[in-house]
Amino acid sequence: VAISPSVADRFLALGATPDQILHLPNGVHTANLAAPIPRCTISGELLPAGRYFLFLGRLVHRKGADLLLRALHSICAQTDASVVIAGQGEEHERLQQMVQELELAERVRFPGIVSGKLKSYLLQNALATIWPSRISEGSSLVVLESAAASRPIIAAAVPGLCETVDPQRNGILFEEDSVSELAQAMLGLANDPAR
Repeated sequence: VAISPSVADRFLALGATPDQILHLPNGVHTANLAAPIPRCTISGELLPAGRYFLFLGRLVHRKGADLLLRALHSICAQTDASVVIAGQGEEHERLQQMVQELELAERVRFPGIVSGKLKSYLLQNALATIWPSRISEGSSLVVLESAAASRPIIAAAVPGLCETVDPQRNGILFEEDSVSELAQAMLGLANDPAR
């Protein structure tokens, strides 16, 4: 079962024949993500709608949350936008340490794994969802959820994400592992939210 064209290409490279591949793309429940959610808090703190970027996923090296922190650090003087990093994983402590080293404690929140209304609220009210993956993705549910919540995506230009993020319609692609391109994309949306 191939959830995206890039997954089908990998199956073909491994020796599968086209007739052996069933194309079955991921989907999300759009009504749940489109219905407005009242303001939510993280650790008792109200999040300012439209003033944060959202990372939603496993906290592992290949997902690139560290790139997001470096990009935020490079644009701090030019915007008041913050970052919410939602998820858990082996990189959690290292990312928290980076926040301290980069003096971003006032700008970064780690709510852990989110679901339900809090997840919907975070998606609906982010400036953008950021997916800085260092390696190909099959088909990111987070990208689909962001689109269903009417939020743009800033994503690394890797297989799986290039197929879902269209720079003319729903987001911005940046070169894989490029902190400067990610920072430029973030700053562009932070300074022009109507975009």
